[in-house]
Amino acid sequence: MKIKLPKYMEKDLEKNDLNILKEIEKELISSKLTNDICIFSDKVYLNGKKISVPLIFFNNTDKIIGDIEIKVAFSIYGKVIFNGAIAFKKDMYDKLLPQEGVLDYWILELAGEQGEMEIIELKKDEFNLQIIECHEICYE
Repeated sequence: MKIKLPKYMEKDLEKNDLNILKEIEKELISSKLTNDICIFSDKVYLNGKKISVPLIFFNNTDKIIGDIEIKVAFSIYGKVIFNGAIAFKKDMYDKLLPQEGVLDYWILELAGEQGEMEIIELKKDEFNLQIIECHEICYE
């Protein structure tokens, strides 16, 4: 099992980031994932109208995965905030080998004025991120 960074983040990688990736790998191993494509996130950050979700897309199949789009439902405190697609952006990621994951950040900006607010950290039991469907994207 291996967790890597998207291409655009690799140049900024620091030693502390490597330690964080190792900790995430340990947690994923202990999670015993069963879905083919998994999204793993243990924290969410709220900052006014902006929601930041650190995600790991994990390939739990025996196939190499290229460009994919994943439809998700995201809720906070039981209320659905987002229902739609998250896509791997073309040329931002390498293909995911079997038993390999990639760490990224999904930023969701809600409508309205963005005021100065304290960053709030939500734990696993305060939000839910569910995969509804997943398919490969064909770029022309």
